[in-house]
Amino acid sequence: MRILGLGFVAFCAIGCGVIQAAPPTPRELEAVRLQLQEMKASRDRLVSGVFRITGKDDRAVNAGAMKKTRAVNCFCAFDHSKDLFRWDRDTGEVVVAHQCEPVKQDFNLALMAIFIRRPEFTLHYFNGNSVDEVYQRSASATPCPEVAPFDVRCLGLAFNGTLDRYYPFARLFKACHDQRIVEVTETDGISRVVSSPSADSNVFFTTWFNQKQGCSPIRTELRMGAMSSPPIQRSETTWKETHGVWVPATFVGEDYDSAGKAPTREMEWTFQWESVNGLVPDRHFTAAGMGLPPETRIVSDESGKRVVLGTIGGAAPVPMAPR
Repeated sequence: MRILGLGFVAFCAIGCGVIQAAPPTPRELEAVRLQLQEMKASRDRLVSGVFRITGKDDRAVNAGAMKKTRAVNCFCAFDHSKDLFRWDRDTGEVVVAHQCEPVKQDFNLALMAIFIRRPEFTLHYFNGNSVDEVYQRSASATPCPEVAPFDVRCLGLAFNGTLDRYYPFARLFKACHDQRIVEVTETDGISRVVSSPSADSNVFFTTWFNQKQGCSPIRTELRMGAMSSPPIQRSETTWKETHGVWVPATFVGEDYDSAGKAPTREMEWTFQWESVNGLVPDRHFTAAGMGLPPETRIVSDESGKRVVLGTIGGAAPVPMAPR
């Protein structure tokens, strides 16, 4: 897989240190601030939705001698106004190609994980557990690593590793907003912003924002050591407007080794939106709506002992007392 570049040859030259831009002026810094606020306002307009992701997530193992491919099939439903969130990840079967050759060996490791968050509690399911059960835990409990959910509003801002762990958009936006701006360039409504955590940091983030698409981030690059270093992570996101809201359509991401040469992870995702700012059925956020057998038990394990609360086919889970 190859990042296409979206025609940003001139931008990439600047970002790689071929041309060094002058320090940003106060006017440029104010323009970046306003663009970030516009981007936040655009993301805040996405209140509820239902979408699916299909694609792949390839990772190198054993120093690149093997390539592990896992299909990506995710389902997400959310309603931020009600603090409701659901993420299903069905990884399909793991395929390992030795020496990255087309000859594939199927290890038949089909994994499915579901995470639901409600204001009262969270529900957790992973078919890799020794017992096929749904666990009901506190509202602040984090999902298991196999679910790997993310806030879709973060796409284009979150670097590839953060997409394996749930970061709320507000938290990621603050981190982006607090960065030190190093360089700013703009051409044809595309702003390129280089930032760093601090003046003495050797970490550099480069983000391209499309002002014609709600200042949506369309490309990101991460460099370590110097601005002239090759990126060790990069991604591209395309967006489409639905009901006046910009939502992601595709995502392509790549991780590289510390030298920025050999790819260690390659992602290609396509988003199919079933609903944008429409009414999301509450059933999506219940144990009964998980699509599991009705005899599946619902268990609480946070008190230090295992307590069976019921089954999916029975009564709704009993909310846990506040902790």
